[in-house]
Amino acid sequence: MEFKSKKCRCCHLFSEFNQIKKKHPAFRMSTAKEVQQNLEFLKVENGFISYQLKNNATNDSWKTIVILYNAKNKPMECALQKSWNIAILGNHFYFDAKNSISKKISIPAILMAILFEE
Repeated sequence: MEFKSKKCRCCHLFSEFNQIKKKHPAFRMSTAKEVQQNLEFLKVENGFISYQLKNNATNDSWKTIVILYNAKNKPMECALQKSWNIAILGNHFYFDAKNSISKKISIPAILMAILFEE
């Protein structure tokens, strides 16, 4: 029964990720040139990767998108230079509500965050 519950949660997460991918062309860059012009790694260290998709990548409505991956077994805090809107934080997707964060963000263990500015 526990496996079925985890499988359902996983399917739900993939469905939510697909919604973001469909709505935002920045996640669908199709050429090496687009990637070179718009992707910039911010921080890469043991168990943590962050990068940004910038320049309204492929005419996206979000000006800049920051993706933060925490592969560690414990939450990780990351300092922010400015205020950002939250699209995803851990298992929570914020499609309708405008949730913003500034100064720092805590990313749950083995999860991610997607932040954006319009």
